[in-house]
Amino acid sequence: MEFISYFLLFLCLFLGVNYVLSKAAGWHALKKYYESSDPFQGKKFNFITGKLGATYYRSSLILGLNEQNLFLGVSFPFNFSSPNLQIPTRDIEVKVVKTGLFGS
Repeated sequence: MEFISYFLLFLCLFLGVNYVLSKAAGWHALKKYYESSDPFQGKKFNFITGKLGATYYRSSLILGLNEQNLFLGVSFPFNFSSPNLQIPTRDIEVKVVKTGLFGS
């Protein structure tokens, strides 16, 4: 019985932290416009590291790109409250940001 209590506590904490991180990353705002249940047509790359909003994803992003869309997702089990997104390429803007002494 004690094991079940600890397991449920861990599960609630894990899901709660994932929910807070997905809110901080902006998934909830993006899903209003770009959430998609359609299968992505193209190659996807797993275990990508990146930052979305205030959340840093280490080897847990899934990225895909084709002529029409950028696919963005989070690997299981960290994808709770982070739906798969397909962002049209016409909505993407690229900015070059120079940082550091020599820029990057």
